[in-house]
Formats: sequence, structure tokens, C-alpha cells
Amino acid sequence: MRTLFRRWTVGAAIDFAVRKFPAFSSPRLEAEALLSALLDHDRAWLKTHSDFSLSLRQEFQFRRWIFLRRRGVPLAYVVGFKEWAGLRLVLTRQVLIPRDETEILLEHITHFPRKFSPETILDLGTGSGNLAIALAGHFPQSFVTAVDRFSAPLRVAQKNARAQAVSLKLTQSDLLSAFPDGSSWDIIVANLPYLPEDLLVSPAVKKEPRTALFSGGDGLDHLRRLRVQLSQKNIQFRELWLEFLPSQKEAISAMFSSAGNVEFFPDAGGDVFFACVRP
Repeated sequence: MRTLFRRWTVGAAIDFAVRKFPAFSSPRLEAEALLSALLDHDRAWLKTHSDFSLSLRQEFQFRRWIFLRRRGVPLAYVVGFKEWAGLRLVLTRQVLIPRDETEILLEHITHFPRKFSPETILDLGTGSGNLAIALAGHFPQSFVTAVDRFSAPLRVAQKNARAQAVSLKLTQSDLLSAFPDGSSWDIIVANLPYLPEDLLVSPAVKKEPRTALFSGGDGLDHLRRLRVQLSQKNIQFRELWLEFLPSQKEAISAMFSSAGNVEFFPDAGGDVFFACVRP
């Protein structure tokens, strides 16, 4: 019987996607990234298995992903996950895509020379749960609480925590509002929205949840509210870690200097992106 459909090979699928991606600066890289995610193999495998045949279901999925990517949907949302700090994290459009610079924040926290072993960690604005899960893995003796204002990100964080076999306490709260006065943690991590409202961002970033990115005219509204809550609720901590824009360094210093010593840390490029506040 004559075959009605010729199944795509890896090479044919990549060539098709490259033709559909003329607007991208690296069409082949885009095509290989999609196909790697679809087949759960790295790009090196693709190059040595160009004659491997896709199933009809895989071909249909690949065509759909190409359509979404052409529309500017970020790669992580198209494939539904992101590799971050050695973790494969499930993502939906309700959570921010974990950033490479936040991996540097994680490195600073986990390699910081401290004289205590943290028993309690609070992650404010947890999103996909990336920082909370990574910290729970690095400090297995710690009780980690992951906080988000919205329920949808908490559901994603819970799914990721289960997949990584770590235990988190998930709490829906507007920053510290759900916690009693006088609460205390060894480490508080506040990777909160810090972009100014009028900042121009790429079309891909515009596809991410705005509430997870922008924070008032100067980008500091969330951190101001955090600072007020820390004081009014008499929240105790041994370390408070922050992420922000390099241009916000002086404002961060002024905002948190009354809470303790503010020490700044660079990203991979040498720009100041992080701070640790210690009473």
C-alpha cells in the first residue's frame, strides 16, 4: 500500500522550522531548541540523529510550537518548562520566567560565609518556586516558606516542588501581610518586581505577567512596602537578600540602611544587582 504521509526526520523538521523563523537572529538555534525540548534530547543528539523520524503526534506538536514561537511567545512558555540552576521547572504564563541573573543571586546566598546554619527561609514573590526549591535543596535542614500574592503561581511552585522532591510551605500573602507581628526567619529572600513602569522592554518580556515585573514609577514600590512591613510588624531576620536594577543601588542603600548593614554584590558582568541586609 502506498504511504500517504512521509514522516518528518529530525533534519527535515529543523529545516522546516528554519524557513519559518526568518525574523529571528539565529533561526537554526531556535529550531534546535524547540526540537530538543520536544524530543528531550540535547542539540548534539539532534546533529547525530538527523535521520530519526518523528511520530505524527510529535510533528503536530512541533508545528504548533513553531506557530507560537513565530507569534513571539517566549520559548519557556511554548515548551512549558525552563532549565534553571540544574532544575527543570514547569512554567505557565502566570509566572515569570526565571532569569539567569537570579542564578547569580542563588550563588551569593549559598556561598555566603555565615556562622550559622539556616533553619528557616522565607522566599517572597516565589513565582515558579525556583529560588525556594533551590534553597531547600541546598539547605536540607531548613524549613522553607514560599510566598506569592496570587494562587496561580503557588500552584506552579507546588508542582515544581513535588517534581524536585522538596518540601515547601506555600503561603498566599501580599508580602508579609499574612504573617503575625514579631515573626522571624534566618534568611528572607525578596526577589520582587523592580522594573519602572515606563521602562521599555522587549516584545517577549511583554508576554510575561506584568505584575511580576513592574513596580511603580521608579520600580521600587514593592521594596518600599516590604521595608514598611518589616518595621511595622517587627519582623526579625538574620539575612535579607534583595534583587534590583544597578541604577537603584543608592535608593536601596538609603531604604534599608536603618534596618542593618547593607552589603552589595555583583552579577556576572560586574554590575551591582543584589544586596544582603544584616541587622
